[in-house]
Amino acid sequence: MEKVDITPAQGVYLDYLAKHPDSHLSQLTEALNYKAANVSGMVSILEAKGMVRKMTEHNDARALLLALTEEGQNAVVEINKYRNMRVEKISEKLNERHT
Repeated sequence: MEKVDITPAQGVYLDYLAKHPDSHLSQLTEALNYKAANVSGMVSILEAKGMVRKMTEHNDARALLLALTEEGQNAVVEINKYRNMRVEKISEKLNERHT
């Protein structure tokens, strides 16, 4: 995941937000089962990298919605390519052992 300059942990956040667009910060915190302060800090890092956008909900300014930016979406594509490549390599090695 070096190609997109993110850590594996950041990839988890991006992956969740790709599958659950416009999630509340509280939903992300609950889904990942992390402490709110840790999630908030990581989201701020991803926002600084231009991968996540924070928005306030129209009817509740305290509620924070999260969405991937185009750069964040591109990072998820690269993450998935990397994962697929790793699975292929593992499969190839397993097949070599069984032949």
